[in-house]
Amino acid sequence: MQTDMHVRHHTVREASAYCKSKHGYPVAVNTLNKLRTYGGGPKFNKCGGRLILYAEHELDAWVRERLGDVLTSTSAAKTGEAA
Repeated sequence: MQTDMHVRHHTVREASAYCKSKHGYPVAVNTLNKLRTYGGGPKFNKCGGRLILYAEHELDAWVRERLGDVLTSTSAAKTGEAA
């Protein structure tokens, strides 16, 4: 967890765009909303009852978890060998 007082936060719409632009991982606003309700999405903060904010480092960690290891070949995926 970051302890820096200047952690960048994103609204749901901004978080969707951030995941696509930084990681090339498209995730729809509606998907983030659903994952927030049912679980499985990135960690978030709820401010003032309605405002949802995602810390940038939480989005990064969540996307990295979804993308998995970097592989050198398709056969490496079968054997579990990471690059």
